[in-house]
Amino acid sequence: MLFDQDITSLPEGKFRPLRTHIQMIFQDLDAALNPNMKIINILSEILKRYYDKETSQKSMQDRLTNLLSDVQLEPDILERYPSELSGGQKRRIAIASALAVSPKIIIADEPTTGLDNYTQSLIMQLILDLQKSNNLSVILISHDLVLIKKMCQRIAVIYLGNIIEIGPAETIYSSPSHPYSKLLWHSHLTHTAEINLEKRQHDVRSGLYDHEQPVYGCRFAPRCKRYIEMGKPDICTEKKSKPDLRSVSAKHKVACHFPF
Repeated sequence: MLFDQDITSLPEGKFRPLRTHIQMIFQDLDAALNPNMKIINILSEILKRYYDKETSQKSMQDRLTNLLSDVQLEPDILERYPSELSGGQKRRIAIASALAVSPKIIIADEPTTGLDNYTQSLIMQLILDLQKSNNLSVILISHDLVLIKKMCQRIAVIYLGNIIEIGPAETIYSSPSHPYSKLLWHSHLTHTAEINLEKRQHDVRSGLYDHEQPVYGCRFAPRCKRYIEMGKPDICTEKKSKPDLRSVSAKHKVACHFPF
């Protein structure tokens, strides 16, 4: 829902005016930032696309300078190419690109990829600061469980493209209801002292999903220890029994026939 309307089924003509409200920070910056364009041209192209094409040179320069200031970069970076920037600088340019049209929602896809721990912390703090100062909603996509736990208010766990559990962050990581969610959090080691190869037990069977031979019902079932322990109930794999998200508590939903 965006502005009290379901945007998932809107035709392109009606969705296009809403695009400025939803912007993306891409994971692969080498693909997202044109290597043949200077930073000034990359950012200017966005501003010209969504704002007056007759904008004066001075006005454009002021907007670009303000954008760079928002992401803590100096104006001289405008004359550089992406290949001349560090990973952290490129990530800040990507954030500036997303901010250029004053969006309401930013989708950040693995925003710490390829960064050292120190730079990761700086980038995430920057996103938090911008979220507050610009009244933004941020959708963070990440495999980093520590990052998710520290940054998010709500968590949606996705398996094979489907949301299988969603709810308040503390609920999802402290008492997950879906076997896959439980596996994710239990597989996270907070300290190397926890590693004991002899005592550790896997709660999931290995293997990749075969799209040519799809599993009906719950697609996690073939790898689910709970499904096996319960004697492989038919409801988990019947063609018309795909589990839908249903409430297990206030603001907490799970797509599982036998949630914890």
